[in-house]
Amino acid sequence: TKVYFFFSEDGVWHELAQLRNILLGGVGILALLGGIAGILLARGTLRPVARASEAAHSLAEGLLETRLPVEGRDEFGAWAQAFNEMAAALEAKIAALSAAQARERRFTSDVAHELRTPLTALVGEASLLTEHLDRMPPESRRPAELLIADIGRLRRLVEELMEISRFDQGAEGVHAEDVDVGALVAATVQARGW
Repeated sequence: TKVYFFFSEDGVWHELAQLRNILLGGVGILALLGGIAGILLARGTLRPVARASEAAHSLAEGLLETRLPVEGRDEFGAWAQAFNEMAAALEAKIAALSAAQARERRFTSDVAHELRTPLTALVGEASLLTEHLDRMPPESRRPAELLIADIGRLRRLVEELMEISRFDQGAEGVHAEDVDVGALVAATVQARGW
């Protein structure tokens, strides 16, 4: 003989619905916890990258003393150490270039001032020579004319050197002027003797 039992399925469906709701709630909670953990982990991992980006921007803006903190011996620590070494090398190179530029400015200024006194004497002697050109023999006149022209070019060169020195020291500003390019080229060609 066989015995059969009959049960209502409503209780099973109710228990399955509760199990589904519990599982969905658990999955939601796990997803939320996973997201929070991911955000925290990403922040912790990307914080050194953000600091490096800020430091690079500071360095680009001219803040040469910018350095990154070296925290740990991982890849980010090695990266920060390499960044700091690069920043120190860059700072040293810029300091060396600034010092060389200052030496060059002083040299230009010193040369211009040192040339001024003997040049003044040469210009005075050249003007005396110019007054006596008509009384010179023809074979002496041409070398004297060349000497006078060379002294004139030397005077212009020293004046330009003095002007560069004043610009470098900031004693004089640059003033823009309209220039006739054709006349400028013609004057340059003529001054060069072309």
